[in-house]
Amino acid sequence: MISISEWYVIRTSFGNEETVRELLQAEGVNVKVIYREVYNRRKGEVVSRRKKIFPGYIFAITDLDYKSFDKLISIVRYTNSQYFFNLKQDKEGTPALTENEKHYISRLIGEGDVIQSSVGYIEGDNVYITDGPLLGYESKIRYIDRHKRIAKMEIDFIGEKRTITVPLEIISKR
Repeated sequence: MISISEWYVIRTSFGNEETVRELLQAEGVNVKVIYREVYNRRKGEVVSRRKKIFPGYIFAITDLDYKSFDKLISIVRYTNSQYFFNLKQDKEGTPALTENEKHYISRLIGEGDVIQSSVGYIEGDNVYITDGPLLGYESKIRYIDRHKRIAKMEIDFIGEKRTITVPLEIISKR
């Protein structure tokens, strides 16, 4: 799990998340664009690709305080304004993500940028996760598609409820 203090959420134009990541990493900021693996069958072969969990958002993880980070973003945004929307913050300058949100997202992604698949089973109307980042978060799962190997779950994200799609392998249904 990542233990750096502040997670700032930056809204980018859709499809430019990696460009903004590169711009900020050039300034020494650790930036995450969070993905999940998607598996499709094409011409009899299983093909893997990555899909963004939060399209249009990146996470800047830094020890900089709000004012220093805002100054850095203003400089980067000035020459690259086509990639940026608003920086999410409140009037006091606190980080965009709460401690609970930071903990939850860092637990989902671990040390990387890709949410790993969880494994579980269904018994009656209940889902039981036996392994993976969703372990202990069964109550947040709202929908499961066993054929696509995904689950839709509700999380708190920048002050609102969001539904995200995460990988989940259901090994049995009883």
